[in-house]
Amino acid sequence: MLFHFAKVNPYASFGFIGANGEGEDKHNTIRFRVYSPLAVRLFNPNNYIHAIKEEISAYIILSRANPDPLLAENVYRMFKKHYEGLA
Repeated sequence: MLFHFAKVNPYASFGFIGANGEGEDKHNTIRFRVYSPLAVRLFNPNNYIHAIKEEISAYIILSRANPDPLLAENVYRMFKKHYEGLA
């Protein structure tokens, strides 16, 4: 599904939060450490910028085709707004 969306919209960007498990801190979670290497393998760094915020286990995959110079900042702001508990 993601790859279809990326093919249809070359400006598409993606991201995820590696949610913390019970009793686990939000910094560099197990899920984040598992998903991060997969993101690099699935989304070629030649086509995507990989922006990482380990302190909240956030991984943002930004399309290099997108001309918006504030894209990373805006996506991170959206993450903070919509995900409870982000600093």
